Amino acid sequence: MDSRGGGLVIFCRNSLRIKKINLSSSPTTFEALAASVPTLRGPLTVLAVYRPGSSPPSQTFFDEFATFLEQFVLYNTQIVIAGDLNLHLEDLSSPAANDFRAIAEQFGLTQHVAEPTHRSGGWLDVVITRDDCVLTDLQISPPTISDHGLVTATIPFLHDAPSTIIKQVRGWRDLDREAFKTALMEVPAVC
Repeated sequence: MDSRGGGLVIFCRNSLRIKKINLSSSPTTFEALAASVPTLRGPLTVLAVYRPGSSPPSQTFFDEFATFLEQFVLYNTQIVIAGDLNLHLEDLSSPAANDFRAIAEQFGLTQHVAEPTHRSGGWLDVVITRDDCVLTDLQISPPTISDHGLVTATIPFLHDAPSTIIKQVRGWRDLDREAFKTALMEVPAVC
Protein backbone atom coordinates (compact mmCIF):
# COMPACT_ATOMS: atom_id res chain seq x y z
CA MET A 1 0.00 0.00 0.00
CA ASP A 2 0.96 3.60 -0.54
CA SER A 3 2.51 5.17 2.58
CA ARG A 4 0.47 8.39 2.07
CA GLY A 5 -3.12 8.46 3.26
CA GLY A 6 -5.05 5.35 4.05
CA GLY A 7 -6.07 3.79 7.30
CA LEU A 8 -9.67 3.06 8.22
CA VAL A 9 -11.87 3.60 11.23
CA ILE A 10 -15.55 3.06 11.91
CA PHE A 11 -16.46 5.66 14.49
CA CYS A 12 -19.66 5.11 16.50
CA ARG A 13 -21.42 5.91 19.75
CA ASN A 14 -20.44 3.98 22.87
CA SER A 15 -24.06 2.85 23.31
CA LEU A 16 -23.84 0.76 20.12
CA ARG A 17 -22.50 -2.74 20.63
CA ILE A 18 -20.58 -2.79 17.37
CA LYS A 19 -18.76 -6.01 16.54
CA LYS A 20 -15.91 -6.35 14.07
CA ILE A 21 -16.50 -8.84 11.25
CA ASN A 22 -13.43 -10.81 10.18
CA LEU A 23 -12.88 -10.69 6.43
CA SER A 24 -12.72 -13.98 4.57
CA SER A 25 -10.20 -12.52 2.10
CA SER A 26 -7.24 -10.20 2.48
CA PRO A 27 -7.26 -7.63 -0.32
CA THR A 28 -3.90 -6.23 -1.42
CA THR A 29 -5.16 -3.38 -3.64
CA PHE A 30 -7.42 -1.70 -1.08
CA GLU A 31 -8.06 -1.55 2.65
CA ALA A 32 -11.32 -2.80 4.16
CA LEU A 33 -12.95 -2.94 7.57
CA ALA A 34 -16.29 -4.58 8.37
CA ALA A 35 -18.56 -4.30 11.40
CA SER A 36 -22.01 -5.40 12.49
CA VAL A 37 -24.24 -3.00 14.41
CA PRO A 38 -27.15 -4.69 16.20
CA THR A 39 -30.41 -2.71 16.36
CA LEU A 40 -34.00 -3.46 17.36
CA ARG A 41 -34.86 -3.42 13.66
CA GLY A 42 -32.21 -5.92 12.67
CA PRO A 43 -28.46 -5.71 12.23
CA LEU A 44 -26.67 -3.21 10.04
CA THR A 45 -23.47 -4.25 8.25
CA VAL A 46 -21.01 -1.40 7.74
CA LEU A 47 -18.11 -1.83 5.32
CA ALA A 48 -15.41 0.84 5.17
CA VAL A 49 -13.12 0.82 2.12
CA TYR A 50 -10.10 2.78 0.91
CA ARG A 51 -8.25 2.36 -2.38
CA PRO A 52 -5.12 4.50 -2.74
CA GLY A 53 -5.24 6.86 -5.70
CA SER A 54 -1.51 6.70 -6.34
CA SER A 55 -2.03 4.21 -9.18
CA PRO A 56 -4.90 3.48 -11.56
CA PRO A 57 -7.21 0.62 -10.59
CA SER A 58 -6.05 -2.75 -11.87
CA GLN A 59 -8.00 -5.85 -12.79
CA THR A 60 -6.71 -7.26 -9.48
CA PHE A 61 -8.55 -4.48 -7.65
CA PHE A 62 -11.85 -5.33 -9.36
CA ASP A 63 -11.35 -9.07 -8.72
CA GLU A 64 -10.51 -8.47 -5.06
CA PHE A 65 -13.45 -6.06 -4.62
CA ALA A 66 -15.85 -8.66 -6.06
CA THR A 67 -14.40 -11.33 -3.75
CA PHE A 68 -14.80 -8.93 -0.82
CA LEU A 69 -18.49 -8.38 -1.68
CA GLU A 70 -19.14 -12.14 -1.98
CA GLN A 71 -18.73 -12.48 1.80
CA PHE A 72 -21.65 -10.11 2.46
CA VAL A 73 -24.06 -10.70 -0.44
CA LEU A 74 -26.22 -13.20 1.43
CA TYR A 75 -26.34 -11.32 4.75
CA ASN A 76 -29.93 -10.55 5.75
CA THR A 77 -28.96 -7.05 6.86
CA GLN A 78 -28.91 -3.55 5.55
CA ILE A 79 -25.45 -3.13 4.03
CA VAL A 80 -23.65 0.19 3.82
CA ILE A 81 -20.33 0.45 2.02
CA ALA A 82 -18.64 3.80 2.54
CA GLY A 83 -15.23 5.13 1.75
CA ASP A 84 -12.79 6.52 -0.75
CA LEU A 85 -12.22 4.37 -3.83
CA ASN A 86 -10.35 7.04 -5.80
CA LEU A 87 -12.29 6.11 -8.93
CA HIS A 88 -13.74 8.86 -11.09
CA LEU A 89 -17.25 7.41 -11.09
CA GLU A 90 -18.66 10.54 -12.75
CA ASP A 91 -16.76 9.73 -15.96
CA LEU A 92 -19.19 7.53 -17.90
CA SER A 93 -16.56 6.85 -20.57
CA SER A 94 -14.03 5.53 -18.02
CA PRO A 95 -13.45 1.77 -18.28
CA ALA A 96 -12.69 1.69 -14.53
CA ALA A 97 -15.99 3.42 -13.67
CA ASN A 98 -17.88 1.06 -15.97
CA ASP A 99 -16.16 -2.00 -14.46
CA PHE A 100 -17.10 -0.75 -10.99
CA ARG A 101 -20.73 -0.16 -12.00
CA ALA A 102 -20.89 -3.68 -13.49
CA ILE A 103 -19.68 -5.23 -10.21
CA ALA A 104 -22.17 -3.15 -8.20
CA GLU A 105 -24.99 -4.23 -10.51
CA GLN A 106 -23.91 -7.88 -10.33
CA PHE A 107 -24.26 -7.77 -6.53
CA GLY A 108 -27.52 -5.79 -6.53
CA LEU A 109 -25.87 -2.64 -5.15
CA THR A 110 -26.35 1.06 -5.86
CA GLN A 111 -23.77 3.82 -5.48
CA HIS A 112 -25.60 6.95 -4.26
CA VAL A 113 -23.00 9.73 -4.46
CA ALA A 114 -23.64 11.76 -7.61
CA GLU A 115 -21.72 14.99 -7.08
CA PRO A 116 -18.08 15.92 -6.49
CA THR A 117 -16.58 14.84 -3.18
CA HIS A 118 -13.00 15.97 -3.80
CA ARG A 119 -11.49 19.44 -3.78
CA SER A 120 -10.36 18.93 -7.41
CA GLY A 121 -13.74 17.49 -8.45
CA GLY A 122 -14.75 13.91 -9.11
CA TRP A 123 -16.98 11.40 -7.37
CA LEU A 124 -14.16 9.63 -5.53
CA ASP A 125 -16.06 8.75 -2.36
CA VAL A 126 -18.93 6.29 -2.22
CA VAL A 127 -22.00 5.39 -0.22
CA ILE A 128 -23.24 2.05 -1.53
CA THR A 129 -26.30 0.10 -0.38
CA ARG A 130 -28.54 -2.65 -1.70
CA ASP A 131 -30.38 -1.43 -4.80
CA ASP A 132 -33.74 -1.46 -2.98
CA CYS A 133 -32.50 0.96 -0.31
CA VAL A 134 -33.66 4.57 -0.64
CA LEU A 135 -31.34 7.02 1.10
CA THR A 136 -32.55 10.37 2.33
CA ASP A 137 -30.68 13.52 3.24
CA LEU A 138 -27.52 12.66 1.26
CA GLN A 139 -25.24 15.66 1.75
CA ILE A 140 -21.66 16.38 0.80
CA SER A 141 -19.95 19.08 2.81
CA PRO A 142 -17.16 21.05 1.15
CA PRO A 143 -13.63 19.86 1.94
CA THR A 144 -12.00 21.60 4.91
CA ILE A 145 -9.04 19.90 6.60
CA SER A 146 -8.99 17.02 4.12
CA ASP A 147 -9.11 17.24 0.33
CA HIS A 148 -12.33 15.17 0.53
CA GLY A 149 -15.71 16.44 1.70
CA LEU A 150 -17.74 14.81 4.45
CA VAL A 151 -20.53 12.62 3.05
CA THR A 152 -23.59 12.03 5.26
CA ALA A 153 -26.91 10.30 4.64
CA THR A 154 -29.88 8.78 6.43
CA ILE A 155 -30.14 5.08 5.73
CA PRO A 156 -33.42 3.24 6.41
CA PHE A 157 -33.60 0.00 8.34
CA LEU A 158 -34.11 -3.21 6.42
CA HIS A 159 -36.83 -4.44 8.79
CA ASP A 160 -39.78 -2.73 10.49
CA ALA A 161 -39.69 -2.08 14.21
CA PRO A 162 -40.91 -5.04 16.25
CA SER A 163 -44.54 -4.91 17.36
CA THR A 164 -45.33 -4.70 21.04
CA ILE A 165 -48.53 -6.21 22.42
CA ILE A 166 -49.66 -5.47 25.93
CA LYS A 167 -52.00 -8.02 27.41
CA GLN A 168 -53.45 -8.55 30.83
CA VAL A 169 -53.46 -12.11 32.15
CA ARG A 170 -55.31 -13.32 35.21
CA GLY A 171 -53.47 -15.33 37.80
CA TRP A 172 -55.30 -18.61 37.21
CA ARG A 173 -53.17 -20.47 39.74
CA ASP A 174 -54.78 -18.51 42.54
CA LEU A 175 -58.34 -19.14 41.27
CA ASP A 176 -60.63 -20.78 43.81
CA ARG A 177 -62.12 -23.38 41.50
CA GLU A 178 -64.86 -24.43 43.89
CA ALA A 179 -66.05 -20.82 44.40
CA PHE A 180 -66.00 -20.31 40.63
CA LYS A 181 -68.01 -23.50 40.06
CA THR A 182 -70.56 -22.46 42.69
CA ALA A 183 -70.88 -18.97 41.15
CA LEU A 184 -71.54 -20.49 37.73
CA MET A 185 -74.24 -22.79 39.13
CA GLU A 186 -76.03 -19.80 40.66
CA VAL A 187 -76.36 -17.97 37.33
CA PRO A 188 -79.91 -18.36 35.98
CA ALA A 189 -80.15 -20.27 32.72
CA VAL A 190 -81.11 -18.19 29.69
CA CYS A 191 -83.30 -19.84 27.08
